Amino acid sequence: MNRTWIAAIALIVTVAVALPSVVFGHEGHPHRFMGTVSAVDDTQIEVETKDGEVITFTLDEKTIYRQGKTQVVGRLLEVGARVVVSALEVEEGQTMTAETVQLPVAATASR
Repeated sequence: MNRTWIAAIALIVTVAVALPSVVFGHEGHPHRFMGTVSAVDDTQIEVETKDGEVITFTLDEKTIYRQGKTQVVGRLLEVGARVVVSALEVEEGQTMTAETVQLPVAATASR
């Protein structure tokens, strides 16, 4: 075989191996976004990441709020709280809907 054929076969194999991970790698499952609540109301939350990016999430009746392993009500959210939001990515320009919002565990008093 000459070098052209070897290069062509190598390219085809590389594409065949890499393409499925690019196309299907993150589709269908939520991504996590960590940061500090910069604004919140009944329908949305804004989270500022450590990089200074502000991401807005829609909150709906399906959004689950947790504090540790315990499910809690959403009104415990407040500006300044550190949170982890899980949401499915959407096309650019659309707002993601939060699937879960993980609140910090309340500090317990030491004895």
